[in-house]
Amino acid sequence: MNIETQQEVVGDVLSKIKWSIDSEAIVAGGAPRNWYLGELANDIDLYMRSHCINTIGRTRYQIENILGDGVKWTQATEVNNYKFGMDIEIVSIISFTYKGVLFQLIICNPNYAYTNFKMQVVKHMDIGINRVWCDWYGKSERNINYTGEALKDFNDKTLTLFQDCMTDTQLVHCMKTHLPKMVKYFPDYKIVM
Repeated sequence: MNIETQQEVVGDVLSKIKWSIDSEAIVAGGAPRNWYLGELANDIDLYMRSHCINTIGRTRYQIENILGDGVKWTQATEVNNYKFGMDIEIVSIISFTYKGVLFQLIICNPNYAYTNFKMQVVKHMDIGINRVWCDWYGKSERNINYTGEALKDFNDKTLTLFQDCMTDTQLVHCMKTHLPKMVKYFPDYKIVM
């Protein structure tokens, strides 16, 4: 698979989710970061909100209805109101493959007072280089959007850790798991705190 094909699959899935489930759904983090850098994504983190009590069962039903038989479920986890950053509550994560692409549906509680869901998600990415997103509708543009922090990390070859968007527990988790993984992906990049 090449980047263009991967983006077409993602655009198809994202557009259908935006039209059918959550108009503010976005793909953020590693996938658009990798595409920006000219590389395939390992998986696709798709953030959306769900107004359902049974988010896993109902969301699976909705996804199967909009995507059809090509969906292969791999894992589903209720995360018991995990806080992503300081403001976003994740209620479940559902993984599936579709046309050879692995998706992680990250389902957020819709009852939080999001003034701009997309930017709430992006600003809570712990490392600047991951503050990248796409929110494509249809087959038209394939723009990759990035914050100033992401652009600075790309240009300066840095991995800037944003501690202000995390609780102390999340910071410890980031330092033990996510930051070492990022250093492995980007060995020539310097850590900035």
